[in-house]
Amino acid sequence: MSPRAAALALSGLLTLPLAGCLGRVVHLPNNAPGRADLARPPPAELPVGASYEPRDPGERLVAVIPEATFGPIFRNGEWALLATGQLAFLYGDRATSHRADDLFFGDTRVAPNRAIGGAIGIDVVSTDDDGRRLTMAVRLADTLGGIELGYGFAPGPRVHSIFLGAYLAGWSRFFHVRVFQAFERDIGVEIGLTLDYAFTWVWSK
Repeated sequence: MSPRAAALALSGLLTLPLAGCLGRVVHLPNNAPGRADLARPPPAELPVGASYEPRDPGERLVAVIPEATFGPIFRNGEWALLATGQLAFLYGDRATSHRADDLFFGDTRVAPNRAIGGAIGIDVVSTDDDGRRLTMAVRLADTLGGIELGYGFAPGPRVHSIFLGAYLAGWSRFFHVRVFQAFERDIGVEIGLTLDYAFTWVWSK
């Protein structure tokens, strides 16, 4: 293994414990939770002194997520190591509102029940000579995982490609696999772990 490949692999291992844990959540206070039909009186059997609880409308969220991905890639019949930088955008919703956090590591991440978004990226380091790609993708995700469909272009060799990917943890893209087809070349596979930082804004529906 070359020194560059070893350094890239070590960087991925050292950042692994932080994957999916970093971020900042802003809970916008403009909308109070709950929906109540004020034209309809509360139930007649409501006990004296009891309160009428409105239905929880859930929340919507928007996230901007810088990502750094490390992992192996197989293309042109050989394996290499790859590091990429991406900027992802996410819009989603949750069934429950005004929960500080769904996850165990504090109020740094919010897990959407379902989300749609996209990402643009660039290959920062590659241990082969196949050229660094510019990529863009559309993503669909839920709490457990997601899928993505994208396009890549390597300006050096002028190679175009399309890819289909799947990943675990839709709110963090913790682990992903991509299968890509470079035009006039063989099918390739990319595997990666992601370290990211999610800036998330949440508000009541």
